[in-house]
Amino acid sequence: MKYEFFIRRPLVGLAAAYAVGTSCGLFSPERILAFVLVGMASGVGAILLYRRMGGLIFVYAAVACAAGAAAAANAGVVSPLDLGRRVSAGREYVRLTGVVGGDPVQAGRRAENGGVWRFPFRVDGFDRDGSLMRAAGVVRVYLRQDEEGGRPRYGDRMELSGVLTAGEGAAPLRRYTMRVGRGQYRRLAGGHGNFLVEACLRGRRHCAEILGMGIEGEGVEAGLLRALLLGYRDALPERVRRDFALTGTLHIFAISGLHVGMIAALAVGMLRAFGLSRRWWIAGLAPILLVYTLATGMKASAVRACIMALLFFSAPLFGRRPDGPSALAAAALLILLFAPRQILEPGFQMSFAVVAGIMLFLPWAGRVGSLVPVEEPWSAGGSGVARRALYRAAAGVVGLGCISLAAWLFSAPLTAYYFNTFSPAAAVGNILVVPGAFLVVFTGCLALVAGFAVPPLAGVFNNANVVFAGLLLKVVELLGKVPWGHMYVRAPPVWFLLVWYGSILAIVTGKRRMRRAAVTGLAASAVVLSLIGTRGTASVTVFDGGDTLPVLIDLPGTADVLVDSGRGPSTRRILRELHRRGCNRLRVFVVSRPISACMGGAVELLQRMKVDEIWYAASAVSSRTFDLFLAEARRRDVKVRYAHSGMQGQWPGGVWWEILAPRKGVISRRAGAAALVLRLERGGVAVMLAGAAPPRLVQGLSAMGKISGRREVVLVRYMNESPGPREAAFLRAYRPFLIVNGGIGYPRRWLQAAGLRYGWWESYRQGRPDGNCIVEVRGDDVVELVFPRGGGRFTCRLR
Repeated sequence: MKYEFFIRRPLVGLAAAYAVGTSCGLFSPERILAFVLVGMASGVGAILLYRRMGGLIFVYAAVACAAGAAAAANAGVVSPLDLGRRVSAGREYVRLTGVVGGDPVQAGRRAENGGVWRFPFRVDGFDRDGSLMRAAGVVRVYLRQDEEGGRPRYGDRMELSGVLTAGEGAAPLRRYTMRVGRGQYRRLAGGHGNFLVEACLRGRRHCAEILGMGIEGEGVEAGLLRALLLGYRDALPERVRRDFALTGTLHIFAISGLHVGMIAALAVGMLRAFGLSRRWWIAGLAPILLVYTLATGMKASAVRACIMALLFFSAPLFGRRPDGPSALAAAALLILLFAPRQILEPGFQMSFAVVAGIMLFLPWAGRVGSLVPVEEPWSAGGSGVARRALYRAAAGVVGLGCISLAAWLFSAPLTAYYFNTFSPAAAVGNILVVPGAFLVVFTGCLALVAGFAVPPLAGVFNNANVVFAGLLLKVVELLGKVPWGHMYVRAPPVWFLLVWYGSILAIVTGKRRMRRAAVTGLAASAVVLSLIGTRGTASVTVFDGGDTLPVLIDLPGTADVLVDSGRGPSTRRILRELHRRGCNRLRVFVVSRPISACMGGAVELLQRMKVDEIWYAASAVSSRTFDLFLAEARRRDVKVRYAHSGMQGQWPGGVWWEILAPRKGVISRRAGAAALVLRLERGGVAVMLAGAAPPRLVQGLSAMGKISGRREVVLVRYMNESPGPREAAFLRAYRPFLIVNGGIGYPRRWLQAAGLRYGWWESYRQGRPDGNCIVEVRGDDVVELVFPRGGGRFTCRLR
């Protein structure tokens, strides 16, 4: 990028330097002295090299060091009243007092008896054992409303009792969630919120009512209107949100430049109608944009778009020409000055990255669009009005395609890093989705204006918008069915993100030789990343499924094996973990017992994940859950196999597998008694997955020669039931080296008397939500138990 660019737009360089310094300071809070010393040296260099390019570089270095020192000074500062200092476990039952800090919205589709309300809660009191202590923090609350109780409102002071769950991360950035049941809350007083915010939220609710006029029966379309214009995403079904997320078009629901631009366009139209000079447009725009930003929750994208619009339209007032890059840089500076930790938020990074990429590609879009021939109306032998309109439309589509490509190039790495999703279809999908969303937002704005002036007229615009919203939903649904249109990937390392953005910057702004080097470096980095992602490792992960312990066999590549899925909440956690590991399909889904405790969420698993094969242990009487599961499998043409002893083979990563039970031809009389036993072996270490020990399993193992002097690792997955005599006989004969157990399981004293090592799962599970244990084989005789969520790493040597 040329030197003159930073001379004409000094805010761009200052904002970039400040952002880099803030990031370094937050990640290196212990190096505050180094930031101060380097900053002082850079300041001296800037003075000595005044009015030279080197001086400008030293100025940016000094700004970065100042930002780093400020961020480092505040990074480790945690208030003595912080909620993280009060919470002693990952999950505990507590009582909180505080104020509702946002507009409560209904979570989910069930609205009987008031339904469940979700809202942020500003905590000022914490009680665990009967003594109320002062505290400070924000908790996301899910409150089930009483049958006769009123709905919570912004500014209500309340007392809540429920299970408080702490998320991941350090204390200042940790997120907390609390679920409150009926009869576990009490409203103390009202009116504790900001009156301006309360008025904005009241206006937001009134706007939601206007957008529903005349289309009360159109649930999905009405929810889409409220989500696009007002940010009410909870009104959208999970299926619709998943389609937008997988196609890379979920960003249209973030209140951002599209929405602020439409509001500004309508406001400018009215200001022009009143004959107001362009110099004074900011006087009418500022209140409208500020109220809209407050009402929609002050998200990072909305604040950025609002600040950019205000700076852009205020330039004529000061005799300056509006400049997009400078406005974007000023917005970033203002946000980071008041909230430096915003730079760690995915929404902040994606919002500014996408807008910066679009601005960077705008000149290219103009050049590509100019290649489309456009005949002037006064040219001799003109082709007519229709052809000229067609040419201009083609030029617009080409330009929109360049902008869509720019948005995808700058958002795809961050989407893969934070959400483990890579959507090539988004590069093309945005060409269709963004104009469709623009049309829906524009028509919705007209409905809002008409609703305040002539309420019956709002229904006309809403009914027209149902057609536009329906077309938009259909386009997104078709995009979601495009083969390889989206895939799940492992999060790329930070160095790859830096290489990606640096290469794009060099390709767009550099000379020919620099462009070639950038393309070569980007291709080489992609190859290295793919080789790292396909390394030949394998591990076994045990999930906390409540009544049972689902097991994931993580194999090299993008296809893994899952044993059981647990109930619905457990299945969703497993799906998130599968996506995080870049798993796009299951090679095999094993149902160890055909009961709801083991596979209650299996239908949802089939709907959201491609499965090649299903293995199950046959029983004479199956459960209704299992019947629904088999019906869904047949509908999706998934191969279903009855698993029995004697089946064996090898999976990628050198994992040898064999099924030890049930015996071939033996069908259990009860669904709960049908137990599948799967044994894995890699590098001389064996892992057995046994939900229960069938009566003749020990004899069968002895006949097959599977019981030897070498001890193995056994993962026992019990469903909250006490062990019987056959399980005790099985363990005495098999003598495992280690047991990872769930539910009630075996008494510790009994296992110690039998001379067995004991990995007690319940002691880890208590106080650690969504926990899991990873069993990794290191060499021929070393097994490591890894608890990723802070539980530690334990190494066992098999003797």
